[in-house]
Amino acid sequence: MKTFRLCIFLALSITAYICSAGRISYIQSMRMSMVEMKSIYADTLTNIGIDAEYDKYDSFSSSIDGAPGVPMKYVYFVVPSDAYDFSISVEPTFTESKKLQSQVIPVQNNLASSPRHDLYFDKSIYSVDKFYPETYASIDGDGYLGGNRIITVAISPIAYNPVSKILKTTSFILHLDFKKIGKWNCFDATYRADKCRTV
Repeated sequence: MKTFRLCIFLALSITAYICSAGRISYIQSMRMSMVEMKSIYADTLTNIGIDAEYDKYDSFSSSIDGAPGVPMKYVYFVVPSDAYDFSISVEPTFTESKKLQSQVIPVQNNLASSPRHDLYFDKSIYSVDKFYPETYASIDGDGYLGGNRIITVAISPIAYNPVSKILKTTSFILHLDFKKIGKWNCFDATYRADKCRTV
């Protein structure tokens, strides 16, 4: 009888531990066919965009002036209000690369009114032989909307190497991991890790 009670206690402890952490996953599919490259200034610079048919991709560029203007995206995760210790991990599933004939236009505050020779290139980025951005994703914000706790993640399925002029697109699975202060109510779909959703 004592052994039986001990086994029950261990089982309940393990269940409580498993339910004290959560993971939400997001699948990002990106193919080179979705990328639109438009030459500007007699093929000296290239403007990178997303094919209009892929209208779900609400893209923006880096806020760093002089950085390559590759599209990025915000993804929003609904998480429990008492969640903490957030971390993200990425599992790449498919990568494509293409060598460009020209440089990608750097981010500018007033690009439309700036002549070509006035464009600012951040040399700490454009002179280094590595892809920009270096990471696929980063946590960008933590807030509330309509009573829901929202974690904002900036994702970068497109990267550019300014030295080799190679543009790379990557499809990946993104995992947002976190812990909870309280215990999961494993029978309440509102707080089950597998029921959390993206918006």
